[in-house]
Amino acid sequence: IPSSEEIAVEELYGSWLKELHEELSVNIIIPPLDPMGLSPGLFRQNISIERRTLISDYLYNLYRDQMSDDHKITILSTGDGSIQALELAKKYSVSDKIILLSPVHNNQSISGGTIFHKLSGVPLVHYLIPWLPDSYGSHRMASYDILNDKLNEDFQNLYGKNYPRYINMYYRRDLKKQIDFLSNSLEEIKKNRFFIIYGDDDQSYSLEGFERLGDQLTQGGSEVSIMRIPQSGRLILFDNGRERVLDLISILLQ
Repeated sequence: IPSSEEIAVEELYGSWLKELHEELSVNIIIPPLDPMGLSPGLFRQNISIERRTLISDYLYNLYRDQMSDDHKITILSTGDGSIQALELAKKYSVSDKIILLSPVHNNQSISGGTIFHKLSGVPLVHYLIPWLPDSYGSHRMASYDILNDKLNEDFQNLYGKNYPRYINMYYRRDLKKQIDFLSNSLEEIKKNRFFIIYGDDDQSYSLEGFERLGDQLTQGGSEVSIMRIPQSGRLILFDNGRERVLDLISILLQ
């Protein structure tokens, strides 16, 4: 379940998904989010969080009903796709595991050594990031939040633009409401096996919030494992530790 900020998933890490399918015989299901089969971005249109949740729930049930009872299903989400993953966990005890990469949460206390880091959630500040201190990486731009300069450049070349347009603040407000609502109902989540993976220099969400999310899920009876990736920003699939994360997921799927 991709983040709403991602463009077409197959363009970003399709080769890795193809490898999982061909070498590990993993069936890959990505919720279609618009008529073109792309994940609509915040820069292009309003996105209905409720619609994303309904589609994810529909596809999960459609797939599960076609499989035997012992078939293993893993839910993998990136960014705010974790909302749909956790909503599924409120309804079902999935047969295998739930992997949350950089999940959203409601802890707004952003860590960091500079005032710019604490203000990084303000859209206008995204435009200033290229001129911030070196701790952000010489090419760490906008909401991409990738520390590794070469990988950041590769990602931007793939994305096709260097700077974001103004972020859809209507969606941001709706997202915050959904996060707050979900955070207050985590006790409804059924017992599942969770893996939370995040970068230790995430500009968008506090590191304490990832740990707190894990604690809340543990209190509900779930088994939770947390991995903190060093020197990595929010887009950990494109940053330092990328291969480590991909290897870990590949192992978890075997």
